[in-house]
Amino acid sequence: MKSLTTYTGFMISFLLLTGCGPIHPTDVPLGLHDMTTFYSSEPISLINAQEVNEIKITDNTKTNLSEWTNQAIVLIKQWFEQNNIQVVEGSNKYLKVSIPEVSIDPKSNMCTNVTLHIETGTGFERSYTARGCAGGVTHNRSAGYAINYAVVDMMHDGSILKYLSD
Repeated sequence: MKSLTTYTGFMISFLLLTGCGPIHPTDVPLGLHDMTTFYSSEPISLINAQEVNEIKITDNTKTNLSEWTNQAIVLIKQWFEQNNIQVVEGSNKYLKVSIPEVSIDPKSNMCTNVTLHIETGTGFERSYTARGCAGGVTHNRSAGYAINYAVVDMMHDGSILKYLSD
């Protein structure tokens, strides 16, 4: 009887850790090898343009996309700082940042897909979809990797680099 109680307690704990609850992406900093170099003569603003905040990913899993977008903004700021670009509020040159879509892979318990959307001050818009996978008992790490990979894709986009450098 004691082993049944132990097993039941283990299974309840496992289920609570593996998908019943919110996803909070783990911070995954950019590597220096990921960053492109650019120059801007003026400071740049980063705007959290997230329209939908709380979403339900599965029946048992929800998340706050504004938190995901803020993490993307932190990574973009890290890139700007590496290039000695000042980030300020209210600049004429800006990037609107949002994450309109996330999903978890039903076939792989630890993979997350994310779409990062960027809009420039000139109205140019582009989305970057990335997939992050990581071991563990929650999607937090894979979500952090997916955000990181989407930002890296954005940093290598010639249209974004041209806008930031003009």
